[in-house]
Formats: sequence, C-alpha cells, structure tokens
Amino acid sequence: MITGGVLLSILANMILGTIYYSPFVLGKPWSKMTGAGPDKMKKDQIIFMMAGGAFLALLNAAILAFLMQQYEVSSYNQALLFGGTIWLGFLTPTIFLNNMYQMKPILLSVIDSGFQLISILAMSVILYLFI
Repeated sequence: MITGGVLLSILANMILGTIYYSPFVLGKPWSKMTGAGPDKMKKDQIIFMMAGGAFLALLNAAILAFLMQQYEVSSYNQALLFGGTIWLGFLTPTIFLNNMYQMKPILLSVIDSGFQLISILAMSVILYLFI
C-alpha cells in the first residue's frame, strides 16, 4: 500500500537527487566520470530516466517502510540507525562492487554512495513520522 510517507519519501528522493547531482554540487564530476548527464540526453530520455528513478524510489520507500514497521522503529535515532545500517550493509557495497567491475573511479562510488546515504536517511525519518 502506498502511504503518504512513501509518497513524501519519493518526492524527497527526487528533490535531493536533483540538488545533489546538479552542476552546482556534484553533477560536474559525476557527469565527467560517467559520461552521462542531462546535456547529453534527449528530452524523452530524461523523462524516462526521471520516471524510472521515481519508480525505483517507490520501491525503496515501500520496502523500507515495511521493514521499519516489522522491526518496530520507534524513534528518530532508531530510524537513522536503521537507514544507516541499510546503507552501509546493502547500498554501499553494491555501488562499490558495481563500479569496481566497471573500472570506474572510486570517487564515483563515493559520490553515488553519498547520495544514497542522504536519501535513505531522509526516507527513514519521513517514514518514521508516518508509522
């Protein structure tokens, strides 16, 4: 079931991603290392990527909400610890391993992992407020 917390988490993820990967924050080095970026895509590709990103954020938020309910997260500290544990145990290793096999610079893994940390912590707090 999609709740207000899940929808707000998706919105937070999308807003944070837009800021984090903007040219004013980390978008320039990220674009240089990946060879991707809005200036290299057509409008329909950007729309597809944004829709895909929203769907994947929905998946993250829904599963995170389910797990937080199952583990009875009952404070801000627990929400942050829970999200941080998910990030450290699942998101970060996957990002680093994927980029390692693609022979991408370690800085790319740090940038992408940093966004995932910010996103999962924001989602965790938002979802805690709605549990």
